[in-house]
Amino acid sequence: MSNQDYYVRSKSRIPFKLKCDSNLIDDGYNCVDNLTCKRGNPPICTGKVIIKKYDDRLVCDENEDKIDNLCYKKCNSGYTTEGTNCRKGFDSILNEKISNNKPMLEKYNWYIVAFLFLFFLYVFLKK
Repeated sequence: MSNQDYYVRSKSRIPFKLKCDSNLIDDGYNCVDNLTCKRGNPPICTGKVIIKKYDDRLVCDENEDKIDNLCYKKCNSGYTTEGTNCRKGFDSILNEKISNNKPMLEKYNWYIVAFLFLFFLYVFLKK
């Protein structure tokens, strides 16, 4: 793969942590509903319901992707995300190859259309 087809995204940052709604408790990770426990072995707890998980509270800007709880700048146009790297997308590579071979495609275009027409005609008349 050439350097033009692939690049490494640099500079990651820690995402923003959203605050819990005012009626929920921030237990350091999750947003939970009110928690009450009775002493015992094990303690019996009621009311703890995770409303928003830690990962859902970590957000990145709109121009960033969240990967492994870090924010990375989105890939350039024509590139697709491949983990923390950006790879030239299949669409871009295909369009580039088609545009490079356009005279050949134009030359054989009618042959392809005729073949497909005859193929479908054969399939439908065979029934």
